[in-house]
Amino acid sequence: ARTHIGVRRRDGEVVVPVGEVLYFVADQKYTTLRHAGGSELIEDSLRALEEEFGARFVRVHRNALVQRHCIAALERDDAGQYQVVLRGIPERLQVSRRLVGELREQLRI
Repeated sequence: ARTHIGVRRRDGEVVVPVGEVLYFVADQKYTTLRHAGGSELIEDSLRALEEEFGARFVRVHRNALVQRHCIAALERDDAGQYQVVLRGIPERLQVSRRLVGELREQLRI
């Protein structure tokens, strides 16, 4: 598996260490890579990223992979939906009902 992910931008190329990636979220053709310094668009599919980094990341939704050590908690919102609380950022990612049990088991929450 790679240790860094290269990202092409208009102003050049950026290299993001995989250890600094908080999560990946797929949206149609592109995948958003969220890291402490912001977010980048990459062309890798979630399936390919999951195969490559499966030990470090956990799938929380059909469109999202989260770095295991970035998960602080699993909480329910007022509507009864589960969300992943991430360390160091206010964003929360929705967890699909189908994956809640598996996620709890993997994280021992």
